[in-house]
Amino acid sequence: MDKAALAFRSALIAGDFARAAQLAADYVEAIRTQWECMSEDERRASLLPLQSQELLNWARDVALVQQALTREHLALLGKASRYQPSFDTEPRPHALQVRA
Repeated sequence: MDKAALAFRSALIAGDFARAAQLAADYVEAIRTQWECMSEDERRASLLPLQSQELLNWARDVALVQQALTREHLALLGKASRYQPSFDTEPRPHALQVRA
């Protein structure tokens, strides 16, 4: 399960959200499997619910930050495009002028 959590964190940090979604499902399945193998006493003493909640809360926060950064970058690109001429609309000279 630690490997699943580490892989999940790594994908999120790398911004690979498609892979992170798959790894999140793998992580949840690993938690479920481990939980089902525990006795009632082990479950009562387990930190698994707290640890998994902390990981998933962290993942949510990372995703929200990445989303905000992406939105900000898009806004900046939109602003920059208003101030920089587009290369597609600029007239291009068709011939060179040579002076002797």
